Amino acid sequence: MRIRAGRVLTRLAALAGAVALAATVGAAPASASADGFAYTEFYGKFDSYAGTAYFQAYGDKFILEDRYADGAGVFLWYLVAGSTAHTLYWGGGAGTSHTFNLEFAENKQVQFYVCLQDDGVIQTHTCSAVEYAVS
Repeated sequence: MRIRAGRVLTRLAALAGAVALAATVGAAPASASADGFAYTEFYGKFDSYAGTAYFQAYGDKFILEDRYADGAGVFLWYLVAGSTAHTLYWGGGAGTSHTFNLEFAENKQVQFYVCLQDDGVIQTHTCSAVEYAVS
């Protein structure tokens, strides 16, 4: 039995259309907000994950955590789309964290990175990659 190529392609196109329609019908609208996480890198006497930054989209919060007893605090740089850059610092000591409650416009891209700061000097080699989140 020979099946014509045109008929096969037509059936495949119809099937693909039905699958796409089924995937969208009844789908709840997605929230545009997205959390983000960054951690410091190993360099010299500083271990990886010595400092972490977590952006919680619900409530526009940055949580900075100082994880190791290395004498350094946690420095955060962030930029919300449409505004100027800002920084935060937490130097509460090993095993402590601090939550910074901020207010951003909804659905704005937030860029941030975290570094260690030792004796007032940002240890740039410990900085994370730039991470992205949405408020």
